[in-house]
This record gives sequence, C-alpha cells and structure tokens, in this order.
Amino acid sequence: MIPMYGQMTWINSSPKESALDDFLGKFTSSLKSWTSRVKDIRESLYKEAEDIKSDLNDQLEAFKIKESELKEKIGEMRKAGEKGFESMKEDAQSIWDEMSLLIDSIEGKKQQDKKGKTYEPRT
Repeated sequence: MIPMYGQMTWINSSPKESALDDFLGKFTSSLKSWTSRVKDIRESLYKEAEDIKSDLNDQLEAFKIKESELKEKIGEMRKAGEKGFESMKEDAQSIWDEMSLLIDSIEGKKQQDKKGKTYEPRT
C-alpha cells in the first residue's frame, strides 16, 4: 500500500502477528536463550567440583530432553496452524514451565560455592 497524505502506513508493512506467532515466539525466544545459557554452563563445567558436576550433568541431560520435546511441540503447533494450536497450548506451556524451573535449578547449582553453600534460584 502506498501511503497517502496523512497516513502512516508504508509499503510492505508487516501484518499484525497472529496469536500462534505470538505464542510460539515466546517459546522460541526462551528456548534460544536457555540453550545458550546451558551451553555456557556446559563449557565451564570442568571447573566445578566433582559432586556438583554429577548433579549438573543429570540436570543438563534433563534439559536436553525437554529442549527436544519443546522443539517437537513447536513444530507440531506450526503444522496445526492458527486453529489447531489451541489444543496444544497447555502441553507446550507445561514443558516450558518445566524448562524454566530446570534452568533456574541448573544456574543455582552453578552458583554453589566451594563450601557447599547454595544460593536459591531466582524466582
């Protein structure tokens, strides 16, 4: 559309995001951030004490499984389209919630000091 005098609409203006795009955007954005954070933790893991390493490794593996589940769910929701994704939102939200708690726990373990004192994950 070519803007007319007094209008603020431009050629190729992006249409309003759909509910599906908005919903999946939240998950995709969080997933990218969490994956990056977990990668950083994995890379620094060798510096940690052995007892922390074992627990962190277990949690990192659990994260990897949930990451795969969420990616699969996002794909299913994209295929289902605008109308079909509504029935899948609850499952996706549940996986997202579990990943959110898991990343907080992983980061909390990462912050343990050498005396074994732990710091509560952020809420």
